[in-house]
Parts: sequence; structure tokens; C-alpha cells
Amino acid sequence: MFDFDLQRFAEAPAVDTTLGGSETAPAETDPAQTTDPAPAAEAAPETYDYSGALHEIFGDNAEMDDNVSTQLTDLLHGLGATQDQAAAAARFGMTYARDAAQAAAQQVQDDYVQEIKSWGDTARQELGGKFDETVAAACTTRNYLEQKVPGFTKMLNQTGAGNHVAMIKAMALMASLVGEDPGHNAGGAGGIGGGSLYDHTDFSKY
Repeated sequence: MFDFDLQRFAEAPAVDTTLGGSETAPAETDPAQTTDPAPAAEAAPETYDYSGALHEIFGDNAEMDDNVSTQLTDLLHGLGATQDQAAAAARFGMTYARDAAQAAAQQVQDDYVQEIKSWGDTARQELGGKFDETVAAACTTRNYLEQKVPGFTKMLNQTGAGNHVAMIKAMALMASLVGEDPGHNAGGAGGIGGGSLYDHTDFSKY
């Protein structure tokens, strides 16, 4: 006869199983003793040093306006920023300001180049059939002044004044004063067939 003894099963050793794991309960630990304490937050300094970012963006000789520095410092203090955070914020702001200024300057330059070219078109329209003759006379004065004042022609090109109808007319009127025949300089009109007065005009300089 099979003798079913519950006591035997009650005293059987525990076996670890895949799902059950060990029946031995892990010892309880105090979280306060096992958890690493959180590092103390870095306090915001009384003043911030922006020189590294400033020199990186604008060069070694750049200086920050005192008013701007004060406003930025007050803002960062309000945010509790560390020195590293302040430097990063300053670097971002300076980079943005530099790029915006360069873009604005380039736009002004491009607009001025277009204006100079439009002066040449206006001069051609206003002078009509007398355009080549007037420019040839103006170039007589230009050549004379270039001999007396070296760099005069370069100035006309750099400023774009050589394309303005007022300058062309004024110099054409002065041609008789220099005592030369304007016809001798007809070939020196400097690329009259183009949209600008002088063929050496380099608009990339504007």
C-alpha cells in the first residue's frame, strides 16, 4: 500500500527554478545606504568670463560692450547658469550676431552693385545717340586727371562714380579745358558697349 506522507513533502529541500528563482528572500537593504548621493549642483559664479567665446568668434582684439556684458550676466544669473553654460550661450549669441551682420552687409553690397550698374543703363538711356561721344570726351578728362592725380580712375571704379550720368556729363564738359581733342580718345572709352563705363571695373570689390 502506498503511504502518502505529507510531512515528507513539507520537509523537501527547495529547488531553484527558472521562473521561481531562489526561495530565499533577499536581505532588505536601506536605500539610503546603497544609493550614491547626488552630486551638489555647481553654483552660478558672481561674474562670467566671456573672453574665450569673444576671441573665438571676433578675434583676439575684440572687446564686449560693458552694457551688453551686464545684461547678459544678469540674464544668466537669473537662470543659475554655470560658467560653462554661460560661455556656450555667449558663443551661440555671438555667432548668430556675426552671421546676421555679415549677411546684412553682403545684401547692402549686392544692392549697391546693382545700383551702380543701373547708373550705367540710365546714362546710356539719357544720353542716347550722344552716349559714345560724351563718354569719349569724359575719358579725355579722366586720362588727364589720372596723370595729375594717380589713382583717380581707380576711385571712379571703386565708388561706381564713373557710371553716373552726372559725372560723365561733368567730365565731358571739362574736356575742352585740358586742351586735347576728345576724338583722339574715342577708343579709350573703356568698353562703352557694355553696361559699365570702364572695362576694368571690378564689381566684386564693392
